[in-house]
Parts: sequence; structure tokens; C-alpha cells
Amino acid sequence: MKAISALFAWAIEVAEAETNPFNGIKRVKSGDGFHTLTLEEIEQYQARHAPGSTARRAFAVFMFTGLRLSDAAILSRQHLNDGWIRIRPGKTRKSSGVEVNVPILPELAEELDRMPAGQLTFLVTEYGKPFKRAWQQDARLVR
Repeated sequence: MKAISALFAWAIEVAEAETNPFNGIKRVKSGDGFHTLTLEEIEQYQARHAPGSTARRAFAVFMFTGLRLSDAAILSRQHLNDGWIRIRPGKTRKSSGVEVNVPILPELAEELDRMPAGQLTFLVTEYGKPFKRAWQQDARLVR
């Protein structure tokens, strides 16, 4: 709404529009967002979840990649290339096809090195299977 309102303001300035249909519309407050973990909370989490555990690996993947939940769920060894994670996010796969390149930081590399050799997908269920799409909407990976 903010961007389109600005577009109409410009259109009025250049005589392409006479009114801004967004004037007078109240913006919907979407909330305060998500809580950002403190250093103390991160240390507490890491003390509870041992290195090499799925929970610890999930934390490292989210903390050091910035990937969306849906992309982190499919992240696997095939996405690693010379110290980089190279992945085509699901949100852009069919539109722009943009590839995201994220450096593998030492903390993430340590966690990924602890994975069992035969495991391809980084984040798996307690049964060793990759997460399914239905999981993305209503289940939690990290407790």
C-alpha cells in the first residue's frame, strides 16, 4: 500500500492521475514481528542441544544462512560448492530463477561436518527422512 500510494503521488505530480485512491486509508498494523534471540538465549539453546543433533544443525542452518523455512527443509549436500551454499529458492524458482549464494561460515561448517555420511538432506525427521511440504505449515522443527 505504501509503495502504490507513492506511485500515485508521483502520477499526480506528472499529471498522469488526478487523485490518490490510497489517501485516507488506514494502514493495518501487522504486529511487532518476531522476537530476536539474545546472546543469552542462543547460549542457553546451544547448551541444551548437543553438537551434531538435528536441533543444533537446524539452528545453525537458520542462523547462518537466512533461508526461508521451505528452503532450509530441502537444503542438502548438492547445494554445497567450494565453501558456498548455492540454492534456487522455491519462491523464485519459477519466476526469476534467482540463485542465492551464501558463504558457509565456520560455525555452520562444523555442524554440517557432524552429519552422518549417508544423510543427504541436512534437516531430517526423527526417522531420518526429509521433511515434507505439509510440515512447513504447521509443525515445528526446533523445540
